[in-house]
Amino acid sequence: RPELEVGEAVLLRLKSADVVHDFYSPELGVGPIDVYPGKIEEVVITPANPGAYDFYCTTVCGQAHFRMRGQFIVRPADATFEDPGEYWLAKPPEDPSLVERGEWLFRRHACFSCHGEGGHGGVSNHNYVKGTVPALDAMASEAGLYYPEDIEAVIAALEQGVGLEDLWSDPPVPMFNVVLAKYQAVRELIRSGVPAGKLDQEGPVPPLIMPAWGQVLEDSDIDALIAYLLTLEPREHIAGSGD
Repeated sequence: RPELEVGEAVLLRLKSADVVHDFYSPELGVGPIDVYPGKIEEVVITPANPGAYDFYCTTVCGQAHFRMRGQFIVRPADATFEDPGEYWLAKPPEDPSLVERGEWLFRRHACFSCHGEGGHGGVSNHNYVKGTVPALDAMASEAGLYYPEDIEAVIAALEQGVGLEDLWSDPPVPMFNVVLAKYQAVRELIRSGVPAGKLDQEGPVPPLIMPAWGQVLEDSDIDALIAYLLTLEPREHIAGSGD
């Protein structure tokens, strides 16, 4: 979190100690700049206004990629930045349930860094059409799962390794066509990723995108993530969950 001053020119000298990275600070008009090992890239910035300005590596460069972000603090500023720690070193739980494994994967692969802790959203994405990265804590109701027992039934099916597509003859929940459509859409989105639409078509590319995880995660891992996401909706939003 380097601290800068309004109107003061600062020379950034960018270098990589390992692989190719991309340095990008869209609100300050910097980058993306390819940074190759053994070569120093230089850029001068002169911040015009106080505040906190995010910067990112925008090339998926390894397991710790999603920690490669920070903020320039241009005094005066009241914004905060929380270092998520070495999330990629988190050990998997012993003998986990599918939901517990999904929760570990959500942190292990830094999903929280874009979608917020617990999938609650609120993470700003500069020049993104929606402003912030979508929250994931309403997936149950979006899938037509309005009762705790229905959520549990779907998770139980996934935990047994049963493909939801194979349950048409004996669907575990009502509105199964809605549940299945949402499940298939989310699974494909995780596998293939999606770019972030630009609010201003002439403006910078939003720095946070949904990468394709199909080369990293097995189908069973994706099912674990979906099972975990189905548990995130606040209980007061799920019918019949209170006394």
